Amino acid sequence: MSDSRRGIARKRGTSRAVQSIIRVHSEGTKTEVQMLTEWVRETRHVKLDWGILGADPKALVDEARQDMKTASRDRSGVNREFDHLWCVFDVDEHPRLSSAVEEARQNNINVAISNPCIELWLLLHIGDQTAHIERGDAQRQARKEKIQDGKDIRPQFYDRMFANYETARTRAQDLDKKHELDGSPPHHNPSSNIWRLIDLLRESD
Repeated sequence: MSDSRRGIARKRGTSRAVQSIIRVHSEGTKTEVQMLTEWVRETRHVKLDWGILGADPKALVDEARQDMKTASRDRSGVNREFDHLWCVFDVDEHPRLSSAVEEARQNNINVAISNPCIELWLLLHIGDQTAHIERGDAQRQARKEKIQDGKDIRPQFYDRMFANYETARTRAQDLDKKHELDGSPPHHNPSSNIWRLIDLLRESD
C-alpha cells in the first residue's frame, strides 16, 4: 500500500495501558489526525493507536479486518491490543466507497464518514450547513473562517472546537434526520458522523 503509512503511537504486542485504546485508520493524514489528537490531549480518557494513514476507504477497511484477525488475545479471548477499531474517511469520489462501507458493516467495523469532507464537520462548529456543498467549497470556507491554513487546523480554532462541540454534534444529527425525512441515503451530502468517534474519545473510563 504505497500511499499509506503506519502510525507509531504504539507498537503491536506491547503491554496494555490503563486507558482504553482506540485504533484508528484514517484517509486523512493531517486534519483528522490533528483534530482527534487534540481531543485526546483535552480529555486524556483514551489512547489513540494510529493504524494506516492516507489510504482509500476500501484499503482502510481491509486493514481493519486484518487487525481483527491478527490481534493478540489473552487466555479468555480478550483483545490485548485495542478496545475499539475505527476507519475515518471522506465520501469524495472514491470508486470503492460503497464496497468499503458494506464490508465494514458486515464485519462490525466502526466508520466515521464525512460528506463531502472533514471540513464540513469543522464548519458545523460555527454555523449550519444544510445545503449540498462541494469539497472545494467546504475547504475554501474553512480557510475563510480561519479554521484552517491549508489542511492544518489553526491552533486558535481548538478552543472554539471544544466550546461548540455539542452544537456541532446536534447540527450533524439534525442533518441525518433531515436526510432520513427526505428519503436520502445514509451519509448524504452534507453529513458527518465523526461525532460518534469523538464521543468515544470524550468518555470517562
